Amino acid sequence: MTIANTKSSAVFNANGVTREFSLGFVFDENVSTLSINVLHSDGTSTEVTSNYTVYNNVLTYPTVESGLDPLPTGDKLTVGRMTPHTQEIDLIQQGPLDAETLEGGYDKLTLEVQEL
Repeated sequence: MTIANTKSSAVFNANGVTREFSLGFVFDENVSTLSINVLHSDGTSTEVTSNYTVYNNVLTYPTVESGLDPLPTGDKLTVGRMTPHTQEIDLIQQGPLDAETLEGGYDKLTLEVQEL
């Protein structure tokens, strides 16, 4: 994968109709998770832990299947990528050096640095 932009979060203004939001940043569910929150027009905040999907970097919230209405005008949806600060590549002395393994490690490091 290549990482061509530096964004790791986004804020979307709700309009009472839209359910799909293009993230605008790299998200790989095999490496990272999302932090999703609704900032309500009354100043309160709600963490979103269900009733959403992510496919091809598009967040759908709330899903039609949930039976929930789209977020009302005045609310904001905040989405951020969270990548754990871990290193799971174990290279073996005189073993094979796989380019895909190295690229995955560099990509993960890039995601972490962007979030910091």
